[in-house]
Amino acid sequence: MTIDPRNHALHLAFASGTAEPGAALRDASDTGAELIAAVDGDLAVSGPGSVTRLAAPGATFVHGAGTTVTMPTGGRCMVWRLSPHGIAGDVSLSVPTGCPLDRVRVLRLDLIEFPRGAVAYWHTHQGPGIRCLVSGAASVTFAAGGQDYGAFEPWYEPGPEPVQVANITDDTAVIARLLALPAGFEGGKPSIRYTREEDAAKPRLQRYRTLLEVVIDPAVVFGTGAP
Repeated sequence: MTIDPRNHALHLAFASGTAEPGAALRDASDTGAELIAAVDGDLAVSGPGSVTRLAAPGATFVHGAGTTVTMPTGGRCMVWRLSPHGIAGDVSLSVPTGCPLDRVRVLRLDLIEFPRGAVAYWHTHQGPGIRCLVSGAASVTFAAGGQDYGAFEPWYEPGPEPVQVANITDDTAVIARLLALPAGFEGGKPSIRYTREEDAAKPRLQRYRTLLEVVIDPAVVFGTGAP
């Protein structure tokens, strides 16, 4: 059936795990939209007439049928699924974001290193996303309360709701961050806004690395599919 992105909101889901050598993360018959990342090992992305190998840490965005993604050497992987419908199945977190599909134009996956003592002070973003710790532990606090997370435990950030994230270990914590952003944030343009003026001037110890950024047409990516 045909989906009008103007009349639907984005659903996000997240799954992670360790893949055996040769494991398939996506079959050619799959039609959904997925951002797939390898923490270690590598990815092989196979489409009509081509095969691309991505060494870890690496990521690819795939939608529609005809493309397979495997892990030739195995390793830890993460998968973000995007849909105009609720996402069930083997996932550890599934969220209806409420964000209109036609507003989603930029998908960006960053790895953020939080050295000892690093804090992302109270801030917002211009779009929703699911984060996951790759290593270490972090405290994530919203106005309604907070929770501590360990490696490969995901959480959801709506975007407009202020949040503070802090490393709570003596070692470096690494967070994988997916952002679903509107047009105008291409090319790595920061989407963060600090909610307190005094925090904007504080030193920031975090180090950022963009693994993947894609500019999408939501009518193409989400325009057809089954509920």
